[in-house]
Formats: sequence, structure tokens, C-alpha cells
Amino acid sequence: MSTLYPFNFRRDDDLPSQASQPSEPVRYSEIEPMSEDSAQRRQDAEEGGEWPVWKKHVIRGALALLGVGVVVALIIPAFLKPRSMSVRDSCQENVGWIHSAVQQYMKDHDLKDWSEAVRILGTDREDWEKHLVGVDSYIRYPRKCPCGGEYTLNPEPTWPPVFCSYHTGEKAYSPPSDWGGS
Repeated sequence: MSTLYPFNFRRDDDLPSQASQPSEPVRYSEIEPMSEDSAQRRQDAEEGGEWPVWKKHVIRGALALLGVGVVVALIIPAFLKPRSMSVRDSCQENVGWIHSAVQQYMKDHDLKDWSEAVRILGTDREDWEKHLVGVDSYIRYPRKCPCGGEYTLNPEPTWPPVFCSYHTGEKAYSPPSDWGGS
């Protein structure tokens, strides 16, 4: 599509000197007025009917960026959700290890009640780690929440037996079928 001007110019092609000497200025001999079709298109463009080419390219570019943004917005949560789930699962596994260690401690020391075991072991991490963590103990190395939470033992014989301060409110893991507070 040609650019719209108020007049259409016709070049004098019949001058032989123009082909041999390009440094000579171009001469325009006859000026034709715009056809009715061209005049109508120009009027439509001025009234907003037809946009200039550069505006069309800007809009197409913006739409392309918007499309890329939508795709990225849909993909990012798909990558973040598995990571958060694996961090939570790691914490739940640690809670299970601590719970199992306390139950084994109770069996080894003939303790019948969870409350009695917690009274001996203590509720804070520093207290129960002295009894449960070590190379020849119930847990080989200290368990830490990947999010920085602290594990504490529940002093009451209710579920859950071990709490994570970061994942409070989340169900750590389901109680075993034989759970009765001991």
C-alpha cells in the first residue's frame, strides 16, 4: 500500500539525462489531484478509520508481550507448587522420624504414657535432642525443618505428637491405626 499524499506525483521518465546522470535533481512535471478513492481513505484515516502502520506494529507487539506474559503467569505456579510440596513433605518426614524415635525411646525405657515420655525428654528441641539424637541413638543426625521451623513435642497425649513452628496448622501426617496417645 502506498503512502497517502494530497497529490499523486508522476515522474518525467522521458528525459534521457536522468538515467545517465543520477546526480541531477528529479523533476516532476504533472501533478494529478487525488482520486476519490484515495481521498476517501485519507479522510477515513484522519477520522480514525484506518491507523498508521507504526501504530499497528506497536499494538501487535503489545499483544505479543501480553500473550507471553499470560503464558509465563500460567507456568510459574506449576514450577513453584512442586517445590513447596516437597519442602512440606520433607518437614512431615522429619516429624515422623521424631515421633518414631520417641515411641522407640518409650519402648526401651518401659514408659506406657506419652505424657511421661515428654516429661522426661522435655518439649523443646534442645531438651529432647540430648536423649534422641546421636550416632548410636534413635536419630542419627538432628532433624531441621527446611523452612527454619522448630520441632517441639506435644506434652498432651493428643495428635499430633510433634509440632513444627513453621508448618503450624498443617496436618503433619495421619496418625497410625494403633495411635492411642502412647
